[in-house]
Amino acid sequence: MTKRNSLLGQLIRAKLPSKFMTIDSTSSANAATTNPSSEQRLIAELQEKLAKFEREQQLFRNALNSLPQAQVLLNSAGQVVLANRAACALLKVAPETVIKSPIANFFAEEHGLFQHQLTEVLANATPRTFTAKARINQQTVLLLLECQRVDTDGQFPHIQARITDITDRHTAIINRIDSHFFSDIVANNLPSMLAYWSADLRCIYANNQYSTWFNRSPEEMRNLHIKELLGDELFLKNSDYINAVLRGTDQQFERTLIKADGSTGHTLAQYIAHKVDDVVVGFVALVTDISLIKRAQLALISSEAKNRAILKAVPDIILTLNCEMLILEAHIGANDFFGLTKTDIVGHNARNILPPDIAQLYFNALDSVVKTNSVQVFQYSVPYAGFGDRHYEARAALCTYDSVIIMLRDITESERERRSRELKISQRLQSNENDLRDIQISLKMVSDVTKLGTWIRDIKTNQIWGSTQFRKLFGFSTDQPIQMETIIERVHPADRLQVFEMANSYQIDRQERFKSEFRVLGPNLNRWIAVVWQVEVDEQQQPFMSRGIAIDISERKEIELELQQKQMEVMQLSRVAAMGELSAAIAHEINQPLTAILSNAQAALRYLARPNCDVAKVSEILDDVVSEDKRAGEIIRRLRRLFEKQPGDLQRVDINQVVYQVVRLVRNDVINQGATLLFELQENIPPVLADPLQIEQVLINLIHNACDAIAAIELQSRIIEIKTYVNQHDQIEVSVSDHGAGVPDALQQKVFDAFYSTKDHGLGLGLSICKSIIEANHGQLWYQTKPDVDRQGASFRFALPAITVPL
Repeated sequence: MTKRNSLLGQLIRAKLPSKFMTIDSTSSANAATTNPSSEQRLIAELQEKLAKFEREQQLFRNALNSLPQAQVLLNSAGQVVLANRAACALLKVAPETVIKSPIANFFAEEHGLFQHQLTEVLANATPRTFTAKARINQQTVLLLLECQRVDTDGQFPHIQARITDITDRHTAIINRIDSHFFSDIVANNLPSMLAYWSADLRCIYANNQYSTWFNRSPEEMRNLHIKELLGDELFLKNSDYINAVLRGTDQQFERTLIKADGSTGHTLAQYIAHKVDDVVVGFVALVTDISLIKRAQLALISSEAKNRAILKAVPDIILTLNCEMLILEAHIGANDFFGLTKTDIVGHNARNILPPDIAQLYFNALDSVVKTNSVQVFQYSVPYAGFGDRHYEARAALCTYDSVIIMLRDITESERERRSRELKISQRLQSNENDLRDIQISLKMVSDVTKLGTWIRDIKTNQIWGSTQFRKLFGFSTDQPIQMETIIERVHPADRLQVFEMANSYQIDRQERFKSEFRVLGPNLNRWIAVVWQVEVDEQQQPFMSRGIAIDISERKEIELELQQKQMEVMQLSRVAAMGELSAAIAHEINQPLTAILSNAQAALRYLARPNCDVAKVSEILDDVVSEDKRAGEIIRRLRRLFEKQPGDLQRVDINQVVYQVVRLVRNDVINQGATLLFELQENIPPVLADPLQIEQVLINLIHNACDAIAAIELQSRIIEIKTYVNQHDQIEVSVSDHGAGVPDALQQKVFDAFYSTKDHGLGLGLSICKSIIEANHGQLWYQTKPDVDRQGASFRFALPAITVPL
């Protein structure tokens, strides 16, 4: 009853509104009197739900008790929440005793392991099955627990466990381990095929290895005839061995078999007769896979064959000695080893064969090889009557922990060649020294006459011989020794790295001749020197000497500096002239709007002078004046923005409308020059995003250039063509073409350079400015020769990206 009231109180607190919740009894009483009928209805409703809940719980307990398996429900702390009758009977406890008891109390012998298993179930939510020993009624039993986590809404997870007593089953399994059981375990774990065949060649027993080789299980092998297993061909091959073992003679042979997976294996078969009272009643067949052994044997045979071939091909004497200098093995071949053969030396001590001094060399090498496990090399000579000395090189290496291999090579010929080469080199060096003295005398005479400093450098020693003039150039005294390092020390710090790299660059690119100009500093010394030299190599193409000349170029450098200053002054004057021309170009750009302003102003004055002045007409003229004035200001503003690299006033522009506007502006100029302006504009082309005034400037400039290009040709050929169209890259392309002389091929790459012009007059900035304007509007401007072979002319084109989506 107390538990029921407690649960009822919890439900009331969970369901009542906050105004019914109180702290003390007084406030509770006041709350109760607020609305007593409502509270009574709520309490009645909750009592009904609680009764229903207890009925459901009782049904669950009844269902749990009806299960034949022992079932318990554990909370997260490992305590028993519910246990059915089968569980209580298994644990030999009363239901009221087991409830709220820690389940681990029954598993005291394995308490730690048991707790770990329960923790794993709660943590991983993975069903777990394990065994544990329990102590029940002073007896130890083995229980199997099948546990899984149960999650409930708003509560900690629980563990549902089914418990089974497997003590008897475990004992039965242990009792089965008799000799036959052991034999079966051993047979099935052998890496070989093991079978027993009766005298009538029926299989009595086979282990599971037959499934690997013949794809037959032990059950399928039982009572199978050996011929059915092997097949006709293999049975015929094995029949002699089978008949022999049936006569009582054990057999052993090798056979190649194909496994069930199609791979080939080598086997060793052993047939062992089974006799009862000297009568063969069957035989045991043990078939072992020896594929690895076979491969190792083949590899060994191949290795031995290779070694024999190597020994035949190697011209060296090869000896194998132990640490006591005993010769274990020898390969002499066609060589001479103190006049002895292989039979004479194998099994004998090398100390008794070799001369004492050479034997000591062998012993020292063996000792070092054994101690350091490193290859030892030594040489010696042996005098031969009538042949002089023969020279040998021996190399000793560790073979095993107590044996060493020595390879002995006759190097007599190479030693003689080396000594002959050294003699020739010595003689050549002596000759070179003599030649060098002659060269030095000749160079001194030349340098004294031409005032050139001559020098020779020995690359190996870095010693430099320098003539008197050379020493004067670098500030060296007559008897002062000169090295490459002392030369570099006197070079100006800014030039020092360059000179150092050039002096050693023969190791990099092997140039035939080198040149360098640098400054030299020193006491009362500040001059420019030019040096030219070349490198000489020996027979091995290795540099050994360089020779060259040096000359004072200080006067030339001063002249070059003066010329450079003059050039800078000329460039400054050119810039001033260019600015004048640029001002003229700007004046030319705004000349048209100013001319229009003047014409409109004069017209307005004439209208005002009339007796009956047309005010509307004057107002219209003044509007034109204001418009042209703004146009002139806009031209100057946008030119300034262009020169300052500022972005233009980009907007949607109909390129055809821009062409019409430009044609209206330049029409009079074109007519005055006797030219004809034709245009072919594609209809309904997409707009572009650009500064319209800047595009007008580009078109005006291109048309003026075309007028200049056709000014000198006959009147009927003075034609300028303007075209607009959408090109293959979905760009709006505009071309301005003429029938003039065109631009020579050699000059086509320069026409867009600033301050370059093909005309006798002009600044040479027009096309450069046009190119900058088009690129600022995200387009390209280029020159293209007219494709019409019958007519000359030039075509300047620019393309702007079309707007394909609404802005």
